[in-house]
Amino acid sequence: MGIVASSFGHRVIMTDHNQDALSFARANALLNGISDLEIKELDWNRPEVKGTFDYIVGSEITYKEKYFQPFRSLFKTYLKDDGEVILASSIRKTSMELIRRMSDIFHIEAQKKNLRSQDIKISIMLCKMRFKK
Repeated sequence: MGIVASSFGHRVIMTDHNQDALSFARANALLNGISDLEIKELDWNRPEVKGTFDYIVGSEITYKEKYFQPFRSLFKTYLKDDGEVILASSIRKTSMELIRRMSDIFHIEAQKKNLRSQDIKISIMLCKMRFKK
């Protein structure tokens, strides 16, 4: 999954670098009658998005340490000073390492959540980050 960026009363952008994921997002938006969602490719190493955002939301993006520096740059560039980064991911070693590496510039709240069905229990980490003042 990629990153979604949003500003109050303005635009919402859904991004990913994977073309299959982008095609799926477009089909899903069309199926659900969502016409005001901007869906575009985003390379975390060379992001090309204009503006800053109130929220940057990422899902399952914490799986490789090589992306941590691009995330840091992306968050610093595109998050408004009073904005919030929200991440959801499987609980893994790299998720915890990302939190550690971001803690010098962000106040971080992280918590484990359990999602259950009748047959399955999945643990995820929800993380909110705001710039330190």
